[in-house]
Amino acid sequence: MLIRLSEQRAWILVSLALLVGGALAHALCATLAPSEETAGSWPGLIFGSMALAMMVFAGLLTPRKKLRALPLGSAAWWMRGHVWFGLLSLPYVFFHSGFEIGGVYTQALLILFILCYASGIYGLIIQQIVPRMLLGAVTREMIYERIDPLIQSLAESSLETVRKTCGPFNRPLGAHLEVIGGPDNGTHVLLAERELFVFGREMDIPVVITDPTVALRHFEVLRSGGKYLLGAREGNMVLVNDQPVERSELAEGDKIRVGDTLLQFSHPTPQEVQVLKSFFVEDVQPFLLPKPVPAAIQKFRTVEDISNAFGHVRKFIQSENLKKVIDDLLDSTLLRRELLICKRLHHWLNGWLILHIPMAALLLFGSALHAVISLLY
Repeated sequence: MLIRLSEQRAWILVSLALLVGGALAHALCATLAPSEETAGSWPGLIFGSMALAMMVFAGLLTPRKKLRALPLGSAAWWMRGHVWFGLLSLPYVFFHSGFEIGGVYTQALLILFILCYASGIYGLIIQQIVPRMLLGAVTREMIYERIDPLIQSLAESSLETVRKTCGPFNRPLGAHLEVIGGPDNGTHVLLAERELFVFGREMDIPVVITDPTVALRHFEVLRSGGKYLLGAREGNMVLVNDQPVERSELAEGDKIRVGDTLLQFSHPTPQEVQVLKSFFVEDVQPFLLPKPVPAAIQKFRTVEDISNAFGHVRKFIQSENLKKVIDDLLDSTLLRRELLICKRLHHWLNGWLILHIPMAALLLFGSALHAVISLLY
């Protein structure tokens, strides 16, 4: 909870009034009856009851969060009461005890109270700092419960992108066509496994396109002497870079339109493919893993580090398809860095509750037991 004076003014004034009033009342009682045991006196019991009531009110925040549908006041109102009454309860405990420690049980209860109090103050300080750090370090809205699935998805999709564009990791990728528009969008066709490739809707040809606007045997690609020659079949319309052709030698980045389907030709050099694969396997993939490698975290520690690393690799890439992969990996790496920061800051923001909530529950139980024993005996 961020503390804004404009929103907290009423709670601050009430808390200050109770603090000053309690201090004056305690001082007056100590002056009028200095020898009377404060904790067991009527003023002491009143102070103790008020301290217990404040702790109970503060402790009701957790069940209030579970009962959001009930008209019991806003969660923000209860949170403010939790903070200010929680802070105010410690002075009232000392007013109750007359600033004396008491026996073993009350000593243990006081130590537990101070630990719980300190963890709450730590959490309050953290909540003033970490949200501002998140705003400065993270550019997109993050829901914590979705971070782990998103990290897993990033790792898997990046690996699939590199595999589809660069081919299997155990051998280099040759020329290929990628469907970038139409019903078969995302399909890759490697052109290095045979000499002639026929494209169309007919089921028994090498490359089937499901687009109903494509002919049964629409066009072919012939590999000859390291070159790839495109030819339209049976007078079908084929556009290469928006120009109608019957025969054309394909070059890196050429876009082929047949019917409603758009394909792109890529023929990266083995060196380009190897550079990208090595960069992905050695640097990017270890960082995108659900548990990133420490060396990869250090390498991609800042946005500038990431930009410099990807900029260096880009110098060796000429293929437009591979440049697109570089851009996709860059976006994934930047997002992974933000997710890493977000998760770490979330742990800072909420990790203290692992101790604070159990201590608060134990403190409430111990304080109630103390009150019952005091009244009975």
